[in-house]
Amino acid sequence: MTRYLIRLVLTASAFYFVFPKIPGVQFHGTFLHALGVGPFTNQSLVPTKKKLEVLDKRNKQIDGVLRREYFIKKHRHS
Repeated sequence: MTRYLIRLVLTASAFYFVFPKIPGVQFHGTFLHALGVGPFTNQSLVPTKKKLEVLDKRNKQIDGVLRREYFIKKHRHS
């Protein structure tokens, strides 16, 4: 239990103090709000990653079909 509380406080501290210092990351709330976020950071992101990979693959297929249908060339970065 003590280990869990320490982990929770460290996670909340990261949300409240460290993450806002990274450009583009914002956290609007108090330290108590950050404590509420802590328990949800332990979930695995593997299922979400797999869903995003499937979505990306489907999106590339649709992109290829539309490019062939409307004769659109791929944009080349310089």
